This record gives sequence, structure tokens and C-alpha cells, in this order.
Amino acid sequence: DPPVVTLTTDAQLVNNSFRMSMNFDEPIAGLELSDIRVINGTASNLVGGGSSFFFDVEATDDGAVVVDLPADSATDIGGLGNNPSNVITVVSDKTSPVFTLSTPATTVSTAFTVSVEASEDVGGLDQESLAVINGEVTAFAGSGSTYSFTVNPTQTGRVTINLEADAAQDMVGNSSVATAYLK
Repeated sequence: DPPVVTLTTDAQLVNNSFRMSMNFDEPIAGLELSDIRVINGTASNLVGGGSSFFFDVEATDDGAVVVDLPADSATDIGGLGNNPSNVITVVSDKTSPVFTLSTPATTVSTAFTVSVEASEDVGGLDQESLAVINGEVTAFAGSGSTYSFTVNPTQTGRVTINLEADAAQDMVGNSSVATAYLK
């Protein structure tokens, strides 16, 4: 019978390279890194021997990274080529979250509300993540991609608000970029 190969990985959602294992049901020969087919990524660092191998995959862009080993990429002792492997799909997210700050207030002398919209769900965003000049933040609330807070001006004049870079992270650990100043 032709060698049977199974690909596995613990990765599901990634922002960098991930490790894969490739196990055959019998010892094989002739396997090359270039035999591994990767859509939206690149395989590297193939190591192992006999019936057990490991390699890394680096995603090229955001989205699905699809990995498999085509039929006849390696042979067993009798010269039979392997069956095609199972197909592994991992989702890559290399894009940092982006925030938009907005308020309906134009001229303020009393408390006003600011809305915060993120381009994707984030964690770690809190009141301390805000940089506010000439104002105090209260009533900070929200989760996922939608937040809001109230700003009380501390004196007459312009109130400036922004979120610094790294204020929050998305589900795979990409840090947010700094926002434009809301004035």
C-alpha cells in the first residue's frame, strides 16, 4: 500500500509562523521542502526523518493559509509514492487594530461623550490607554470593538484626546496603532 501521511498543527489563528508535523505510517525517502504545498505562505525548516517530520509555515498575507502534501511527494522502501495528505487551514491575522475616535460635540464647556470604534475585537483597552489633554475621563465602558467614555473639560480651551500605539491588542496579539488626535 502507498504511504499514508497526516499533517497536524495546534495553530488555528496566528500572526506569525507556526509549526507543523508530518507523520507517515511507514518510513519514507525523497521528501523535499519544495514538495510541501502552501497557499498564502511559505514552508521552511524541514527536519526529521524516517516517518516523522516537522516544518514551519510563515503566512504571506491575512486570511487562510492552506497546507498539504500532494501525492507522490515521497516514496516508501518499495518505491510506492505517498497518498495525498489531509489539508490543514490556519487563519493568519498580521494586521494591527485601528481605532476611530468620534464625538457629536463641537464646542464644549461641559462633559461630552466620545465613541471609540476598533477595526476588530480587541482586549486590554482601558481608561489608562487614553491620552487626554485638558480633560478628565469618566464612565469608560465597552468591549470587543465598541467603547465609549465621558470627558469633563478641566478648563476653558481645546480638549485633545488620542489612543497611543499599543493601547490594545487583537485576538492574536497584534498591537493597535496610534489614533489621530480628536480635538
